[in-house]
Amino acid sequence: MDRELYGREAVFHESGLAARLIGLTPKGFARTTYEHGDDPPVTVFTGGRGMGKTALLKQLRNAYRSATPLALLDCAHIEPPADHGPGWNPLTGALAELAVQLSPRVYAAKPVQFPRLSLGLVAVASIGWSQEDDERARRDLQRLGPVLATVDAAKGAAVNWVGKVLAKLAATFAEATAPMAGLLAEATVETVLEEVFGRFQRTSESWYGTYRNAGGRGKAGLQQLAVDFAQGGRRRREAEDFLVGALIEDLGRAYTGLTRLGTRRGRPVLLLDNAHEPLGRRLVEPILRARADGRRDHVVVIAASRVRDHDGIRHATRLRLPETAHRAPCPRGPDVTSGILAVELTPLSPAQTQNAFDRFDPAGRTPAELARGVHRLTGGRPLGVILLGRTAGEAPAPLRSTLTPGVLAEAPSPSWPPPTTRSRPACSPAPACAGSPRTATWSCACGTSCAARTGPRAPSTSSPTRCCAPCSCTACASRTGTSTPPGAPSTRPCTATTPGTRPGSTGCTTNSPSAAPRTRSPTSA
Repeated sequence: MDRELYGREAVFHESGLAARLIGLTPKGFARTTYEHGDDPPVTVFTGGRGMGKTALLKQLRNAYRSATPLALLDCAHIEPPADHGPGWNPLTGALAELAVQLSPRVYAAKPVQFPRLSLGLVAVASIGWSQEDDERARRDLQRLGPVLATVDAAKGAAVNWVGKVLAKLAATFAEATAPMAGLLAEATVETVLEEVFGRFQRTSESWYGTYRNAGGRGKAGLQQLAVDFAQGGRRRREAEDFLVGALIEDLGRAYTGLTRLGTRRGRPVLLLDNAHEPLGRRLVEPILRARADGRRDHVVVIAASRVRDHDGIRHATRLRLPETAHRAPCPRGPDVTSGILAVELTPLSPAQTQNAFDRFDPAGRTPAELARGVHRLTGGRPLGVILLGRTAGEAPAPLRSTLTPGVLAEAPSPSWPPPTTRSRPACSPAPACAGSPRTATWSCACGTSCAARTGPRAPSTSSPTRCCAPCSCTACASRTGTSTPPGAPSTRPCTATTPGTRPGSTGCTTNSPSAAPRTRSPTSA
């Protein structure tokens, strides 16, 4: 479940940054004025770990996904399909995923179709097919089914067109006298146009006539696209940039087509998490270059970056989050990256931290100064505040009045352990346990540390409030100055102290509300 956000009103207010970029308020989806006209900047939220970048993007998705075409992509986690061919890479996989997420019907608007992107992905998918391995071609074509289904759900989701493509490819192999990448792309595209695309979508291939060496001929452009993708290096990068442009072009046509004029409200939204990763830059930079060349689109790109000062945002307009509440100017300069608005996320204030604690502890049973102490401990980072606030709210009621920030930081997360019964788990040292009882380390079978003594009569600093399974001595460091190595057999018992036990004895405590802690007598190693 997505967590509650605090201190982000500058983004989600009715006249906040998101509303002015997308053109719709987050509640009620009322129209609002676009701040940047027809040239919206790529907005990048920056901040270190725990500053709530991912949570912010998820909240934007939840607020707008039923109002306008929207997709959320984590650029650090694109899972490759099993046994994919050379026509798949993280960029083509990301474009296919974005198209599928952007296509569903939203409020008062038809589904978005992606015919241009579909043809480009089909063309590059064919570069690794061979006559001896038609099974790979079948898998690659079926994997493109969801993208083709955005053009025609009935035909794209069916599998009969796959067999027809394979049959035409077999004939192409038999007659091949030229480089296979282009011929396979042409045969595949022709069959997909005939079997999946309707009469009106077939003209979308002409968009590829502007590709390198195409001379205005769409099929020639798709052939060249496949050849460049197979070549790798700079040529592949040009082909990838054109595929990103195909995604943007399809989104633009959904808003400007003759039959759709005036039927859509707001702008489509691309949410890119971890955009500082190479994939994020490969998605964003072609959009920035096209806008710098004067081409306009209707896409709102909102990204998150953990790296504040990488080269991709070196000339961005920089603002802190509170400064964007009512206005966020982003003047475009000669550099391509001047089209980026970098918004630095700010820590929560003490009052916002208190609001978060009040939500998890509405009865006010935790100490009054606990929220302020947690604010100092976490530096106001939203993730730390929320995790510790939830832990405080889930603590057993008798313990809430004694909580401190240190106790919350050491408590199990996200929930406290379930109450234990009166019967105490058996605690016995492991065989061949050597070393001093002052340096013994005991461990519960559940993975927590039962005791860690650092000196004579020193209390445990890492003991849980209760043990949920048998405990054993897992590592006994040898006493300083002795010749007994760790783990060697020892003639003296290995003991450890846990809260509620007598010094020099072994045992675990349960802190059961109905019974006092009980201990076990020492057991020899």
